[in-house]
Amino acid sequence: MPTVELVIRIADYVFRDKEKVKKGFGDVMGGKVLELESDKLIQRGIEQGIAMERKKTEAAEAEIQRLKKLLEEKNF
Repeated sequence: MPTVELVIRIADYVFRDKEKVKKGFGDVMGGKVLELESDKLIQRGIEQGIAMERKKTEAAEAEIQRLKKLLEEKNF
């Protein structure tokens, strides 16, 4: 395991509930904000959730269009 990854994992555990400390730690490391593994996982989960909801919305919109077309055909 690379040293940087080990440091990030340890920092993830130690600073898991301390945003100010994480930022300060990142500042000490040359101004870079430390992106912890838990932050990455949360972001990935958010992105996956958004993608899933987008697919559901598109499917619902397609179904609405299909039903509208069916109603128009029956009315004429």
